[in-house]
Amino acid sequence: MPFEAPLRIAVVDDHKIVRTGLRAAIAREPDMIVVGEAASGAQALELLMVTQPDVVLLDHHLPGELGLDLVERMRVASPRSKIVVLTFDDGRDMILAALDKGSAGFVSKGSPMAELLCAVRRVADGRCYISVPEVSAGRSTGRNAASKRGAAP
Repeated sequence: MPFEAPLRIAVVDDHKIVRTGLRAAIAREPDMIVVGEAASGAQALELLMVTQPDVVLLDHHLPGELGLDLVERMRVASPRSKIVVLTFDDGRDMILAALDKGSAGFVSKGSPMAELLCAVRRVADGRCYISVPEVSAGRSTGRNAASKRGAAP
């Protein structure tokens, strides 16, 4: 089996504790590496131009702007990067807006870390991933498209 380079991940969140936690969780995965962190939209765009990550984990609520407003500019700065939006706002309208803007995935911040890591792998493989909380069960379940990007979730 040939050696495969690890998935290169960029973490964009204005809360240092969130970035640190994501970095620590990703560091435990042998097939992933964090190539950089950003706390604002401007930092994120600069980071993407320099690192060209495979996947971007993007907080929706950044200081001075919404993550969804950054998605299109991120896709210009790093066209091959797949973007996964992270937020507590997991309503249908938010999910559809994230996908309409060009995100490859959406994960609720209430989801378990294992689900986020699954989402990273799925979007890196060219598929769409949507996580929505299961209110009645009190936990998250991942819903993902069975086919490559562009298929209905």
